[in-house]
Amino acid sequence: MPLFKEKVFAIVDVETTGASPIHDRVIEIGILRIEGGKVVKTFSSLINPEKHLSPFITSMTGIDPEELLTAPTFEDVRSEIEGMLEGAIFVAHNARFDYGFVKNELKRSGIAFNAKCLCTVRLSRKLFPEEKRHDLSSLIERHGLLCTDRHRAFADAEVLWNFIEKVRNDGREEELELHVRELLKESTLPQFLNEKSVRALSEGPGVYIFYGPENEVLYVGKSKNIRYRVLSHFSNDHASQKEMNLCQQTVRVEARETAGELGALLLESELVKDWMPLYNRQLRKRTDLVVAKLKSGGLYPEVELGRAKTVSEKDQKSILGIFRSESQAKAFLRDATHERGLCPRLLGAEKGKGACFSHQLGVCSGACVNKAEKDAYAKAFNAVFKARRIRSWPFGGPILIEEKVDEETKHSFVLDNWCLIADVRTEPDNTVVIEHYPRFDYDAYKIFLRYVRDPLTKKRIKRITKKELDQALVSTYAGEVY
Repeated sequence: MPLFKEKVFAIVDVETTGASPIHDRVIEIGILRIEGGKVVKTFSSLINPEKHLSPFITSMTGIDPEELLTAPTFEDVRSEIEGMLEGAIFVAHNARFDYGFVKNELKRSGIAFNAKCLCTVRLSRKLFPEEKRHDLSSLIERHGLLCTDRHRAFADAEVLWNFIEKVRNDGREEELELHVRELLKESTLPQFLNEKSVRALSEGPGVYIFYGPENEVLYVGKSKNIRYRVLSHFSNDHASQKEMNLCQQTVRVEARETAGELGALLLESELVKDWMPLYNRQLRKRTDLVVAKLKSGGLYPEVELGRAKTVSEKDQKSILGIFRSESQAKAFLRDATHERGLCPRLLGAEKGKGACFSHQLGVCSGACVNKAEKDAYAKAFNAVFKARRIRSWPFGGPILIEEKVDEETKHSFVLDNWCLIADVRTEPDNTVVIEHYPRFDYDAYKIFLRYVRDPLTKKRIKRITKKELDQALVSTYAGEVY
């Protein structure tokens, strides 16, 4: 059966208060529901966005803010819109935009909306690859389509159906269906991203890098399946404006394969620190670490905040916690006051003498004026920092973690006291050993900690002796490493 008779389609266009589906709102919506290859139902309505409408939007659409004051809200017409979209493939010109707005409007009403999307911009590119422009105005002019009211939702949606009908009537129905079926199986890639290069990405583990138009690094990510993860970024539903902006700015994707997940995690951490991509927020390049150290000698345990470029094995025992910034550290310490009754002054989050302000409010238990019960205070103090302390190295010596692609291709990591000592890459033709200065890296520590505590991965850990470690730290190998 022909696709357009087999499937249900909803051709949608929205006019909005701006470009952000997170912060802006729909002011008009037009929908044509297609069943059996024919328009069976239509819906068109102005929508009261319950927010300011800029003069720019008014000049572009001709929609007067006064008209919107008496228009229904999205919630008022939600059930009708849901009925028009139910079970249908969502069709729009630049589908990412319209779908994002409709999805977020429904989300505000507590409705989780998901649908397959067909982008007619991408459809036009596949049908007419020789043409440079595929915006709606270009389609109208090129194909002689009638548009009664440009930049109004229903009229623009109607143009898309006329475009599809014209292609079908021009004897290209089989070609049209071929491209539509192909598009429905894939994510909506940004217009400047080479489709073939994305499809050629590895399905194995590794790191992927998104580049912008000036060859700037926008984002570094990692995955067990590079191609699947990259394509998931370009799905039609975006959780945030950040994700949408990233996708729109990406013009090139590069992949670096690894033997396993651990290698991908470590490589991602390293590249983010080196390049500081615009859209990576969790991993940051830090010249100094913000550390909370135990300051002993007083009646009660105290905290001293400081900075350190590296953390030695000796320092690890006195460190109560490591933080991404001083503000994060102080926020954590202030929370400890409210949750456990600890003194913010002794925690290093407040300066001064005498009773702290929290004690005056009845929150601090009184350690600042020597009134807190000593053992109870120490117990509460230790409980606060238990999860933040650097864990003791559980192996008593170096370990080797091996990740394999196959018997001839391996990547092994040598660790001691949470520090990466060396990584050994074994290929069929040779083995390369890269030595590392044994420096404590907080992000790497968290990666290693999760790895050694995971029952599925810790079985790959092999204890090695100091002699075997010394054997590993040479420039080249012949045959097996260990």
